[in-house]
Amino acid sequence: DFRLALRRLRMTPGFTIFAIVSLALGIGVSTAIYSAVRTLLWTPLGVPRAAEIVAVTSGRVTPAMSWPDFQDLRAQQTTFATLGASSHIRTALASSHDAEIVIGDAVSGGYFSVIGVTPLLGRLLHAGDERDAARVVVISETLWRRHFRSDPSVVGQTVRLGGLPFEVVGVVKGTFHGL
Repeated sequence: DFRLALRRLRMTPGFTIFAIVSLALGIGVSTAIYSAVRTLLWTPLGVPRAAEIVAVTSGRVTPAMSWPDFQDLRAQQTTFATLGASSHIRTALASSHDAEIVIGDAVSGGYFSVIGVTPLLGRLLHAGDERDAARVVVISETLWRRHFRSDPSVVGQTVRLGGLPFEVVGVVKGTFHGL
């Protein structure tokens, strides 16, 4: 059967070339689409135990949940080890070095314990920061290097976010920029 197929393909070179080019294009396009989908949808979060993280939303079209709703959910849930909340923000950051618009997350005290990142400098937020209603901020290593010129004394400094004073309590290690 195999020899017969090769003989027939040799007798019709136009069809043979068309078949080979079609197969090559089909395999190439399929590989490219798979690679793009894998990169966009299945890229790991870059945090330890990413498979254990679950996103919980309010069920509305936009994934928004009010702070009181989150507190009720956290108090009533018995399934998860801990819950953390985050909300994307874009605001002005002003310090003694400079001022710029930054994109970040407003997060709950348990956020960093949920995702398991570690600080490069200082500490991360904890539940006590919520109870005290402290105005504290953790910055990324990238922002620390760019805006604060890798100043190791950044922890304890006061910056203004959206016009309000916040104390820098830590710098997140690595390239972590939120989920």
